[in-house]
Amino acid sequence: MANYNDSSAYKFELFENKKQRTEPQFKVIRNKKLEQAQNRNFMVKTMAYVAVFFVGIISILFNQIAITELTNEVSEKTNQLSQLENEYRMLSAELESSVALSNIETIITRDMGMTKLTDDQITYVNLSEGDTMTLPEEAGSGILSKVWNSIMDGAYRAAK
Repeated sequence: MANYNDSSAYKFELFENKKQRTEPQFKVIRNKKLEQAQNRNFMVKTMAYVAVFFVGIISILFNQIAITELTNEVSEKTNQLSQLENEYRMLSAELESSVALSNIETIITRDMGMTKLTDDQITYVNLSEGDTMTLPEEAGSGILSKVWNSIMDGAYRAAK
């Protein structure tokens, strides 16, 4: 009866009343309303996730469209700027060439009929004799005009 191969002296399990162990049996009752509510909740959650996903995708697409439009506008403005810079350089060069003395001389001689001065057109003024002032004679030769002329001559000589 007893098996003494173990290290324990007694096997107390042999003396205990054996209880029949029975597994508790569960009876599963399916609640269809609860399952339908859970399925509905799952579908609502799934639809919400799908809607959020599509909204995100659509917003990304609209942002990419806006970025593309702005990039095209920037490139157009850059091209326009380069054209305007080229036009500015061309107009600056034209302005510099029109202000050049040789061009002014050509325009004056060709369009306005002017010529350069020649030696016979030049008059030299000799100022080595000193400064002199000649007053014109006034029509009146009365006493007042003679007094006035003498005062003016005296003032002029005093200023020298």
